[in-house]
Amino acid sequence: MNNFIKISSIVLIFMIISSTSLMLFYIYDTNQNSYLKEKAGNGDYKFLLNYYAGNNPSNYDKNDFVGNQNTSITIIGILNPASESSVEFMEEFYPFLEKEYINTGQVKFSYRNYITQKDIEIKNNYYKYATLIECAKEQNNSFEIVKDIYSSINEEKIKISKESNINLTTLNNCTQNKEFEVINQDALNVRKFGIIGINPCILIGIEGTNNQLMCGIPSQQKINKTIKNINVRLGN
Repeated sequence: MNNFIKISSIVLIFMIISSTSLMLFYIYDTNQNSYLKEKAGNGDYKFLLNYYAGNNPSNYDKNDFVGNQNTSITIIGILNPASESSVEFMEEFYPFLEKEYINTGQVKFSYRNYITQKDIEIKNNYYKYATLIECAKEQNNSFEIVKDIYSSINEEKIKISKESNINLTTLNNCTQNKEFEVINQDALNVRKFGIIGINPCILIGIEGTNNQLMCGIPSQQKINKTIKNINVRLGN
C-alpha cells in the first residue's frame, strides 16, 4: 500500500511538472510570434491546439487540392517563386508528379507558400510573391495561374494566360494594398515543421495527416516508393 502511494505521488508530481513546463513553453512561444499571440488573445484555442498538437498544416483545407478529390493520398507543396530551388521543383519535378500521380487520380496536390515571419515583417520577395499568388487565386482559384507565375519567373514580366481571366488592374491593387491571413498561417507551418531556410518541401500523407516531410527535390524513385507504401497501408 505504501509503495502504491509513493508511486502515485511520484506520478502526480511528474504530471504537475510536465503540465507546468508545457504551460510555460506555451506562454513563451506565443509571445515570440505575433500571429500566435493574436490567436491566443482572441481565444482561438482550436487553431492553437492544431498548431501545437496536430500533424497537418495549421491551415489545411480539404477543398484546396488539385486532382481527384476522392483520393486519400495528399501531397502538400511548400514553395515560393523567390527560391530558385522552388522554381526548379516546378519546372522539373512537378510535371512528373502531375503526369504520373495527379492526372491519374492517385494523389491530390495542394500548394502552400514557403514564407517566414521575418519575410512578412520586411516584405521581401518571398512576401511579394506569396501575396501575388494569393491575389491571383482570389480572382481565379486555379493552379494553372500558379504554374503561369513560375513558368515566367525568369522573364522580364510575370505572364498570366488570358484564359485565366485575371484583371491586371485588380491584381496590382491587391498586391499593393491587401494582406492575407493565410500567408501568416503559411509562415506558422514553416516554423512548425522546422523548415526555416529550407525549401522546397513537400508533405506526403493521408488526408493531410500522418505526413512524411521531404525537402529539396526528391527523386522519382523515392516518391514512387513512398506512395506505394501509403497505398499498402490504405489497402489499395
